[in-house]
Amino acid sequence: MTKRVCSSSLAAILSVLACAGCSTGVAEATDDAAAQSDEAEIRGAAASNTAAVGRALTTKLKPLAPKVTLGLLGEDSGSACSVSFRKGPIATFDRDGVLRAFGFDVASQVASDDFSFVPRSKADTSFWSELVDSQDDDAKDAAKQIRALFTGADIEDVATMVVHDKRAFTDPAFLVARASDGSLVALRGDIGGQGL
Repeated sequence: MTKRVCSSSLAAILSVLACAGCSTGVAEATDDAAAQSDEAEIRGAAASNTAAVGRALTTKLKPLAPKVTLGLLGEDSGSACSVSFRKGPIATFDRDGVLRAFGFDVASQVASDDFSFVPRSKADTSFWSELVDSQDDDAKDAAKQIRALFTGADIEDVATMVVHDKRAFTDPAFLVARASDGSLVALRGDIGGQGL
């Protein structure tokens, strides 16, 4: 076969395929391209999100976190906290979105009796007072600073969350906030008494 015959044959085959109703393959390719374009846009938005507000909050919380506990969410004083940060952006600040952002399986957590997710108001003086009052005397100042950070103008949403853990008599607890840049910042500590 000569080069000219091959080119003619290839053109004829492509013509037949196009005329034979193969447009569904083209449509599928177009749908795949659109889906890839959407994913690229989401990745681009995440990459362009520097999460400056969340990162600044994380920096301020790091020296304060080990001084406090989230014992008010359990039946004992709890362990010292650490800080967790997720760049996001997280679109919806709800149980499922926060669980996914922190890498938890939504279905298994929701099915657990140990799990809880409670949205908190920045204006709920009772909750914030309880957070401060539940600390040892030497940690109350750190708790007041944490309260100021979590109720500041750059915070859009706040919640407490207790997740099920396989360890006996202890579960991870979170005080989590969504910053104005969509990132998540959380205090995380272990609490006892859950699931007893």
